[in-house]
Amino acid sequence: MDAGKKSGVRRTIIGWVLLAIILTAVAAVLWIAHLAALAPVTPVRNAVNEPPPHTDTLATGNAAYDRLARLPSTEQALLLGQDVGQGCVGVVAFAMGFGRHDADKGDAYWSVRCADGKSYAVALHPGAAGGVSVLGCDAMRSAGMECFKRLPP
Repeated sequence: MDAGKKSGVRRTIIGWVLLAIILTAVAAVLWIAHLAALAPVTPVRNAVNEPPPHTDTLATGNAAYDRLARLPSTEQALLLGQDVGQGCVGVVAFAMGFGRHDADKGDAYWSVRCADGKSYAVALHPGAAGGVSVLGCDAMRSAGMECFKRLPP
């Protein structure tokens, strides 16, 4: 084989190798894009995704309820957990409604689930004193009421 033919064969081989590299790179980019579209999106670690506060609540005459109702749900749960005490770190809060009977008229009832799995009902009493009563959800059931359920109107 003469030098001219060797050079031509060499260029052809280099051309095919470059074409193979380019096609492999394009296929790899398309494959990665496809996998990225299928992959689940995970939140950033330690990022706080705080729900917005509830600014659209109406005044009820129960100042403690009104303050609590305006907070984001995570803060509601934490504050109710503090009201419960007993090491409760509130993770879920639920506004059950207001007492309608003479004994509890104006009391705002909330349910709170603690990080340890225990649940409680918290009654926020109206008025200047504005005390708090806490009752375990088991005791609520024996009284004919359920936590995490709206009170009848």
